[in-house]
Amino acid sequence: MIINYLKNDITIFGFVIAGVLIRYLPQVYYDIVNRKGKILFRKTSIAKARYIFFLYVFIFVGFFVRSGYYPDSIFLLTLGILSFAFGVALGLVGLFSLNNQYSEELIRYEGGFLVTNGVYRIVRHPMRTGLFTELLGMVILANISLLWLPLIGVFVLQYMRTKDEESMLKEFFGTELNEYISNVPKFNFANGLYRALRNRRHHSPQLYQTSSPQLPIN
Repeated sequence: MIINYLKNDITIFGFVIAGVLIRYLPQVYYDIVNRKGKILFRKTSIAKARYIFFLYVFIFVGFFVRSGYYPDSIFLLTLGILSFAFGVALGLVGLFSLNNQYSEELIRYEGGFLVTNGVYRIVRHPMRTGLFTELLGMVILANISLLWLPLIGVFVLQYMRTKDEESMLKEFFGTELNEYISNVPKFNFANGLYRALRNRRHHSPQLYQTSSPQLPIN
């Protein structure tokens, strides 16, 4: 019964569309509202957010066009659905953790701080990790090799953008940020979860505070 439900084309298509809306409507809202904040510092990056957006749209359109041609393999079908769902959930948790600190651009707002609690204790960039995982799910479900190329492009741009963002943070926070980076992985959620569970098992004290004015990592 579950297998037949998963194989339903309308169910899969509706699931992905709903996931995209649930994931990105709050993000658009936060981005618009937070622009009212006073900007203290802005950094430009070659890997601009709009380039990633264009690749996202390309992959989404590919998924849309390929609707109804989903993988026959139950394993791939399940993997695609779970990957997409996990990416959406992780991205939302990261977004809500940032709240009024979120911005599409590499910006430091007045009163901003580095969010290192919650999901940010597991991975430094949950929103970017979630985006890639979400798109990976779409690519698997679309069942066409052409979409792997823009997916790789998203990863490369995300990596470049992350490097630019963290180099900016180091200018402000130096040793403190280096300690955070050395203890929390950039994108590897599984490794970060293992570290977090190991630290809890060993009753390690909380390493990071969020009271000082810092810039968020997304």
